[in-house]
Amino acid sequence: MERSRAFIQVGQVKVASMTSDEPQTSHYLRIRDYITTSIESGTYLPGQRIESEIAIAKRFEVARMTANKAINSLVGDGVLERIKGSGTYVKRRSHDYSLLEIHPIWTTIAASGKEHRSVVLSLTSISTKEAERSSPFSGLIHGDSPDPFTELIEQSEMPETFYHVEVLHFSDEIPLQFESRLVNPAIAPDFVEQDFRKITTTDYLTAVAPIEAAAFKITAQKPTTRVAQLLAIDDGGWTMTLHRVTTSHGQFASVSAMAHPARSFAFSGLYQI
Repeated sequence: MERSRAFIQVGQVKVASMTSDEPQTSHYLRIRDYITTSIESGTYLPGQRIESEIAIAKRFEVARMTANKAINSLVGDGVLERIKGSGTYVKRRSHDYSLLEIHPIWTTIAASGKEHRSVVLSLTSISTKEAERSSPFSGLIHGDSPDPFTELIEQSEMPETFYHVEVLHFSDEIPLQFESRLVNPAIAPDFVEQDFRKITTTDYLTAVAPIEAAAFKITAQKPTTRVAQLLAIDDGGWTMTLHRVTTSHGQFASVSAMAHPARSFAFSGLYQI
């Protein structure tokens, strides 16, 4: 007897709904279909974390081990990858690389075998005038150099207010990066409600505002007294600061300044066809 198959709506994705005469073992195929369709439709992007096993099991009203079986099968197929202590992510493929790859800092720290921790120093809403005096913009927004960072800033329509966050990132309890970031509230209205001790700003923004364009510049700077103290930089020490601006949905998304002690900073890139 031929089995009938209907479709149900799960979020923004339609997945197959098995009729009652199909074995319970087929439930995991529904979850596989849901995840793979979400990847194909762009709901899940390369490098993005997917829902937890518990959340998926609840969504499909199945046992957690059924969700685990489906996810493990996709890990085995090379579609997903698990990162211990962090979650399950859509695996990046070789053709997903671009000249400018944007990775959250915890992945760089984890790759070196160290533990990432972050402390949120401030998280507020500020005016445009205050934003222009902040570290992401200060000395750069009206720069004379025709570099891609400055050009993308000047081409972007700035919002009337910004969310401003300052985060100090640690590698095995050693301060490694001071992040100062301005975010367009229209792109990420729930930004100030996030706990950025548990998720990085890059992870969150990549999920809610997929990057359309990005530009960066790196500068050597003498740190302010505050930044020098936060990064434990001795007198006479310098920072290497990565400035990055991104756009999403045709709008300015965020601009950030990420300062590192010069002694622990390295820059590399990868371009692959």
